[in-house]
Amino acid sequence: EHTQTFTQNRSQVRVMASGYAIGGAGGAVVEATDGEQPLTSSLGQLDLNDIDMGAGEFSCEWCFVFAVDGDRDERKKIVKTLKAAGLETRLSLSRDEDEIFCKVSASEERFEDEAERIEYEKELKDERRGWGKFRVDIKEEFKWKSKTSFFSSGERVYLMENILRSPNTDGGCGFDLDRLSKEKKCVMNFAVTHKEELEWLAKHWVSVWTDDQPLNEIRDYFGEKIAMYFAWLGFYTSLLWVPGILGFILFLMQTFAKSSDSVMVPYYCVFLAFWATGFLEFWKRKQVSLAYDWNVMDFEEEEKPRPEFNGVMRENPLIPGKWELYYEPWRRYLKYSMSIPLSFMIIMSVIVGTLGIMALRYFMLVTKEMSQGAGGTIAGILNGIFMVVMNNLYQGVAEKLNDWENHRTDTDYENNLTMKVFLFQFINSFTSLFYIGFIKGNVGVFGIDASKDQCKNNDCIGELRFQLGGLFVFKTVLGQILEIGVPFLKQKIKVWKEGRALDKAERMGSEVEAAPRGAGRDDVDPEAGRDRARSLAHYAKESEGKQMSFIEFESKKEVFKGTFDEYNEMIIQFGFVTLFAAAFPLTPFIALLNNITEIRGDALKVCRAVQRPPFKRAENIGTWYGILEIMAVLAVIVNCFMIAFVTDAFDDKSTATRLWIAVILEHMILIIKFFVQWAIPDVPEDVEAGYEIRKYYEALHDAEIKKDELAEKQALFDEKMAQIRDDDL
Repeated sequence: EHTQTFTQNRSQVRVMASGYAIGGAGGAVVEATDGEQPLTSSLGQLDLNDIDMGAGEFSCEWCFVFAVDGDRDERKKIVKTLKAAGLETRLSLSRDEDEIFCKVSASEERFEDEAERIEYEKELKDERRGWGKFRVDIKEEFKWKSKTSFFSSGERVYLMENILRSPNTDGGCGFDLDRLSKEKKCVMNFAVTHKEELEWLAKHWVSVWTDDQPLNEIRDYFGEKIAMYFAWLGFYTSLLWVPGILGFILFLMQTFAKSSDSVMVPYYCVFLAFWATGFLEFWKRKQVSLAYDWNVMDFEEEEKPRPEFNGVMRENPLIPGKWELYYEPWRRYLKYSMSIPLSFMIIMSVIVGTLGIMALRYFMLVTKEMSQGAGGTIAGILNGIFMVVMNNLYQGVAEKLNDWENHRTDTDYENNLTMKVFLFQFINSFTSLFYIGFIKGNVGVFGIDASKDQCKNNDCIGELRFQLGGLFVFKTVLGQILEIGVPFLKQKIKVWKEGRALDKAERMGSEVEAAPRGAGRDDVDPEAGRDRARSLAHYAKESEGKQMSFIEFESKKEVFKGTFDEYNEMIIQFGFVTLFAAAFPLTPFIALLNNITEIRGDALKVCRAVQRPPFKRAENIGTWYGILEIMAVLAVIVNCFMIAFVTDAFDDKSTATRLWIAVILEHMILIIKFFVQWAIPDVPEDVEAGYEIRKYYEALHDAEIKKDELAEKQALFDEKMAQIRDDDL
């Protein structure tokens, strides 16, 4: 540290400057000399004792951000609690000194104590046992994550969050991290990026387009929940090659034949129905293998109530002495009775809006005599815009309704939100396609004469092709732009606003400095206005050229909101691929190209565009697998009806005959599908055998430990008895 001296009015003050950017506009850290009062900025007085100015780098796992003009007592209370829990803290100021960053870390011994307390399982050197509950006294039996660190940075973040959330009686801080910012006790708190590991991921994952994803390293850094998403996305993308290449060939055949229909289309429909089933069965086995490798096959974590959950404390009737938050079920059912009809009304408005776009398409083709390609493409783009607007609008409504329903756990909350949003987006995305495929020409809507609303040249699959092509391509391109561009843009805007505020402070100070004495801007005390403006100008000048610290740069990023949107986007895409791709065979190929960039785009997002996600554990992809199974069954039904009613394979048959053909074919494929599901084991044989071996050696090891403990107790007992006998003698 060094001191920097300047004159402020008629007093000398020394501004403490250090590697942590002490010095800037607002909340200046100063020390008065010769009995003078410390400088007070527009943001209030800040004591030097608040800032712990340590030398050198300070590696940390968590950061709390406080406003300089916030509640100082609350800030001190939080820092005191952190230290009482055995954590190390380092405080520093932001570049413009309007925020205080409290960086939090812990010693290796503190992390080891916490790992032992929560019985955290780590990989063992003994490969037969695989994993074991960590204990300090047998630390040498476990593998080190690197040459210099026993825990990975992801594990350190996981253990740190446990310390922060655990009650004081367990040696933790007892913080409700989600509520701290909502209750204005801090601006925000977040897990801190580990530079070296992140750079490795950026080099070997984000920037690499050909090799497989480093799933183990992703898991070590982000946790199983995010790693499982990327594993699923990579597996889905790898299996898209088959329908993608076949669809591309079929598209070329249609193009050269100058016809949207082809004798190969019915076979492609059947293939897609079976492909969807095969994909899910093989993913189920892959998922179990990953869960085995990551030791989460039996993962169970007692979920705590959400911070937003409101209830009354009561004693659990089944577990005497256990108190918990309770919310009467009838209250939630009453809310369901209002939220479900509201959701239904919004869904109906989407159906009406989509049919309106179809009516517009009809009038463009019939009245304006547009070509089928132009009319279909325009309608597809309009439908795409309508979809995006309504999706964003309804997601906000669904989140508000879900909050209002007051779900107790994150799992309950996510499951209910998933069903609300997915049902809406499914209808929003596929209504127009179902209309063209199965309703057009049979039922009139919005004044359309059904007899006149026939497919041009009896080519319904051609109209479906243009609609699906315009819709899917538009949605795919727009999704990539919004998903990657928006977080980066928001961060750039935050940084730009801060720089602009510093420039404004310097200009204001310069203007007042040049004005005659007594001509300050403060109506009550002109001299005070001059002093304030001068100090702002000085600190703005001091901050000029200073680089924003790494931790401050991280605080400007958006908070990661989880993998919900990513899963939702991909499963809607899965619907486009499996339900109607026979009409536009290029769909799987476009999806394949999109997903190759999607993997790296999502990787870039979690590595660079958002704050580090907390380390979350999971053994599978959760509710999404059930939704995928529903989509796979729908794929069978829709493709069978496509063969019977949309292609020209059965043009010479009556409607009743076509219906029987569709039903019989659908039943046959579903029977084969369920037989395949039964015949293919969910757990691979090697995983099942390895799991049994691991459990056996784990039980054997536990028995040896108990035997040693019993021997120690027996030795203590014998020693005590010998002492008693000696005393008696």
